[in-house]
Amino acid sequence: MQSLSHILSWLVIGIAGESTIDFSSDIKPILTANCIQCHDEKKHESGLRLDLGGGLLAGGDGGSIVVPGNSRESRLLNILHGADQATEKMPPEGRPPLSEQQIDAIALWIDAGALIPDSERTLTANSDHWSFQPLKHFSHPEVAHATSIAISNPIDRFVLARLESDGIAPSVQAELSTLIRRLSLDLRGVTPTPEEVIAFEQDGSPVGYEQLVDRYLASPEYGERWGRHWLDLARYADSNGFTRDFERQVWKYRDWVIQAINEGMPFDQFTVEQL
Repeated sequence: MQSLSHILSWLVIGIAGESTIDFSSDIKPILTANCIQCHDEKKHESGLRLDLGGGLLAGGDGGSIVVPGNSRESRLLNILHGADQATEKMPPEGRPPLSEQQIDAIALWIDAGALIPDSERTLTANSDHWSFQPLKHFSHPEVAHATSIAISNPIDRFVLARLESDGIAPSVQAELSTLIRRLSLDLRGVTPTPEEVIAFEQDGSPVGYEQLVDRYLASPEYGERWGRHWLDLARYADSNGFTRDFERQVWKYRDWVIQAINEGMPFDQFTVEQL
């Protein structure tokens, strides 16, 4: 429930036509003093980041917590008052709660539109991990020994350039029996049958390798081979693994993962369906 001081302040805002509540000077100091210990750039409890205003507006794992222009519909106020059924009162037990004046200030800021400076909107990733780096265009490097064996696609140029810089000559092309073994182990997790090896060696087609890749990708063993990595991360097992190690009846999940990979299910759909 909103306090009387908040209601009176809201009426004053309505009469004045604008709010005197400023995010940088009035709201961010409250968040800095009480919230970012658990919701900073590196530690996002409940998926919520509060060291920047953009994180406050983006919300967390439970969805939005701020509805600009409507503090009554903003979960943040219920969380601060301890009235949200899905979340404990914040700050958590053992730390002093926000004062009514601080909560009123946050409510006034929300009712005035929850405005934040442009500098607070971008949630930048401060990491040297390759996946966070901006994309760059690289021209194909010049190589001294560009033969058809060493280079069959543009990526090979980068590999060969590195080999040449290290003074290493590329290996000769592997025999067909070796190629099919490598491909089968990589895509299916099993060795090829003798019949498959003989057929591949006798094929003679310039696109025989590409066709073999397509066949292996379309085989049921492909999903079994690559689904294993996901199942390992999900800690899948057919038994409990404790005490008497009783059986688990969760094989349908295993089969679903294998089928999803074999069908080429998009990763976003693959994730959402499991959640």
